[in-house]
Amino acid sequence: MLELAHPTERLFRHHGATMSASAPKPSADATLWIPPLQRTVATEGRGIPELAQAIAQHVEHLRQSGDWAVRERTRLEVEMEALIRDTLMTRFREAVSPQQYEEVLEKVIRRDISPWEAVRMLLNGRLK
Repeated sequence: MLELAHPTERLFRHHGATMSASAPKPSADATLWIPPLQRTVATEGRGIPELAQAIAQHVEHLRQSGDWAVRERTRLEVEMEALIRDTLMTRFREAVSPQQYEEVLEKVIRRDISPWEAVRMLLNGRLK
């Protein structure tokens, strides 16, 4: 899950790609939410109503401060980028035969070409 509660840039890996996300700079009148510690014992049902109330208060804080919308936008942006990446990779695999891919991969393994050159060859259809 992507967490943006702390106002610092975070690097994370998603579907094998390194991505970054950062919370927006809080406005001067914004209040920082510091989560209260909630003691619970699930097997005894102790603290559960208090935990539910604290969660509801946090949700209300996120909605009123606008942080809920910011987090939702960031989550949807990351999801869309992953879907675009997957779709483009599927199209690429359909356009390049496994044999072509293996030929170029072997050239990279032999150090005849760089990985960047290999990608250019595969994307531009310049297979030699």
